[in-house]
Parts: sequence; C-alpha cells; structure tokens
Amino acid sequence: MRRMIGVDIGGTNIVCGLVDEQGKVLKLTKFPTEAHQGSDAVIGRLAEAIRTLCREEGLSPDQLAAVGAGVPGFVDPEHGLSVQTVNLGWRNLPFASQLSAALQGVPVFIDNDVRMYVYGEAAAGAGKGFKHVLGVTLGTGLAAAVVSEGRLYYGGGYLAGELGHIPMDGISYRCGRGPGRSPRDGRFRPGDGAPAAGGFGAGKADRRPSVDRGR
Repeated sequence: MRRMIGVDIGGTNIVCGLVDEQGKVLKLTKFPTEAHQGSDAVIGRLAEAIRTLCREEGLSPDQLAAVGAGVPGFVDPEHGLSVQTVNLGWRNLPFASQLSAALQGVPVFIDNDVRMYVYGEAAAGAGKGFKHVLGVTLGTGLAAAVVSEGRLYYGGGYLAGELGHIPMDGISYRCGRGPGRSPRDGRFRPGDGAPAAGGFGAGKADRRPSVDRGR
C-alpha cells in the first residue's frame, strides 16, 4: 500500500503526518517552524522530519508516493511557489522543487493551507456529503476557501478566499494596517468584526444559517 506525507506549515509550528491511501494518519510529528532562520533551514528540518517518519515506519523516502504541503499566504500550486507568505517572510520561493530536491526527487505538491484544510473537511470531515462547502479560518490572519462539487475554487491568480490581512498600496484603512488587522501587531482581533456584525444587525432579512446538501 502506498504511503504519503501531509504537511501543515504554520508560523509557529510545522506538523507532518504519514498517511495511507485511505487518508488514515499512521504517524505524526510536530516541531517549531523557526522561520527567522530562513527558508533553507525550514525546508532542511522538514526534509529531515520526513526522513525520520519514514525510518520509524520502516520506509525510505523514495518509497513515498508524494508529499503534499499546506503553505500560508499566496500560493501558486501549479508552479509550486510560495508567492508571498508574510508571517514566514517568504516571497516567490520555489518551495515544492526545493523540498523535492532535499528528498532526492520525491514529488512535492503545495497549496494554500486554508484551501487544504477546507478540502479535507469537504472530502472526509464535517463537509463530507455536501455539494458546496465554505470554510473560514480565524487565526493570525483571516482566510476562507470554497469547494464546489468536489473541486476547489481558485479564482483569478489563485486568490479566491483571501478575505483580509492584505494591506493595499494607496488605500487607507480605519485600523491603519489593512482589512482585519490590528494597528498594534497586524493580527486579526475578534473585535475587528464588530462593525460588520453591526451592519448585518441593521438588516431585516432572515439571516439564519442554511445548508444546501445538493442531494
């Protein structure tokens, strides 16, 4: 049975999992990202963590079918690029090819971390069985993703779902930093949604959540 590696890259920690073809997680490992050391160091530690996972399961990396990684920020999945990852300081980083080279040619595929999270929920989690799934995450940043009829919606430039945390040149914001950002540290704060909530509250339409199972 083929084995694969799934990776979640965060600003603080990286989580790696060895999985089988059914998506069952066989083994997990977690370690600090330490992005301040640079992308080469991060990719090197990730490659070593993957080799360790394989070794503990009696595998060599060349027996892996593939590695898939969720990377925060703007990602070009077609070319394997981390276009811009603000919290890691990466820009136009050929992450997929560099990790593949560190693993002696194992195929590596990357996508935005929130897209991967929502796709996983649509395929095997809370959204399984639904025709359309929308997921929103609130963390250091604010992002979302849409899965429609089993397919991820990417939009122009692979930017669908980038709801906030994006300062734009020539546009001023009430907080001074960009949509959903705190003027102190650039992070999304729960209170930042209050103006939007107030606007919704002024309407009269029934806003109770509804679910379309698309049966």
